[in-house]
Amino acid sequence: MTIPVLSIKAASVPTVEFVKAESEVPKSLVYCLDGQSKTGKTEFILSMPGPLCIHNLNFGLKGVIDKHLAKGKEIYTFDYEVPLTNKTVGTGVTDLCGAATKVWDAFTKQFLASLTCMRSVAIDLSTEAWELIRVARLGKLDKVMAIQYGAVNVEFRQLIQRALRSGVNVGFVHKLKPEYANDKKTGEFERAGFGDIGFDVEATLCTSRDASKKGIEQFSLEIEECRNNFRANGTTLIGEDVNFAKVASIIFPGTKEEDWK
Repeated sequence: MTIPVLSIKAASVPTVEFVKAESEVPKSLVYCLDGQSKTGKTEFILSMPGPLCIHNLNFGLKGVIDKHLAKGKEIYTFDYEVPLTNKTVGTGVTDLCGAATKVWDAFTKQFLASLTCMRSVAIDLSTEAWELIRVARLGKLDKVMAIQYGAVNVEFRQLIQRALRSGVNVGFVHKLKPEYANDKKTGEFERAGFGDIGFDVEATLCTSRDASKKGIEQFSLEIEECRNNFRANGTTLIGEDVNFAKVASIIFPGTKEEDWK
């Protein structure tokens, strides 16, 4: 038996130009921020440098944003809500898919636009954005076959990739939900949202609160993992240190807090 051999002539090989990698001072951080309710997630994203744009799907800014505006921080917001509709499809059920699609299209347009003109951008909550695209593309949130998630995963991941290429600080904020094993709670919590986001972002952060302490000292943040500085993994910050500039300067040890303000 003769084994076929592929022969490539030198003249047929296309010219390839190699670009030598160069060191660059970090200018942005793309991260996901997880935490249970009222653990300081919104306060943290508001500590990101302005101009700051918040894509608000959780309506959690009320009463929290005021002090930052009073200090003169330049903040922009987009509010999103799946509207009620009287339009029905053939089965006679409310067309939530159509309504969600309109909101998702507006969100993606405005999110991508904010990456071109802001220093910082946050999705609060990215959990809600993940639910929105599922309703828009799949029409429901449960009883969906795994194979149907392929296109949805790709579309959501494209937003993360655009964020990584933008040179803008971007925070994807998630709430936590109880973890189950064999239909029973394990006592642990897991991210509610796009499950693979941790593989794509540069750092995963998690907020928590110790109600036994007073004032700001009851709030803490852990750098669970980051690709830029493995020594930062497991670092916990408390109280006044729970702010974007402090966290970013730890993740990028060659920078100072002033670089991130």
